[in-house]
Amino acid sequence: MTPKEEAKELIDRFTFRKVDGTIIRFDRTKKCALICVDREYKFWDELKSDRVQLSFIIDRMEELEEVKQEIEKL
Repeated sequence: MTPKEEAKELIDRFTFRKVDGTIIRFDRTKKCALICVDREYKFWDELKSDRVQLSFIIDRMEELEEVKQEIEKL
């Protein structure tokens, strides 16, 4: 999944649909998505600081930064 696709998926998770199919986005939608990304980023950052030297940790952190940027663009 690309960072842009992941950003959209997070935003969609905080978007509500009425029974008639109307989409409701609250002002806090982006903020909620960013909280999720920040929380996961913090988790990976703590692992990295514990000297866990695995390339996937660094790669995931870079991806999360890109996801965050994509959320902010929406």
